[in-house]
Amino acid sequence: MPEKCPDPASCPAMVKVEALEKRFDNYCKRSHETHGEIFGRLNSLERSESRIKEKLESIDEKLDKLLSWKDGEQEKPAKTWDKVRNTIITVVVTALVTYILAQLGLK
Repeated sequence: MPEKCPDPASCPAMVKVEALEKRFDNYCKRSHETHGEIFGRLNSLERSESRIKEKLESIDEKLDKLLSWKDGEQEKPAKTWDKVRNTIITVVVTALVTYILAQLGLK
């Protein structure tokens, strides 16, 4: 086999080179399309993640409000009981003072 082909068009190596160039061009085209699809999917996932984050933040805010309200509601019975207890103590002390004054003759 000669080292150089006198006519490059009829050279057997050129046929292989052209076939390899076609395969390479096809590979590059498919690779470009595949990368485009991958980046499109990544962008879609990033947008989806952003929406999920916003929803989670909203849920956290609502949960904080709900817990705050629950704590306030749980304190109400304690406050009511404190008022009842203070009223009972006031009535008992007033009754004792009235009784003692009545016993001393100061009516």
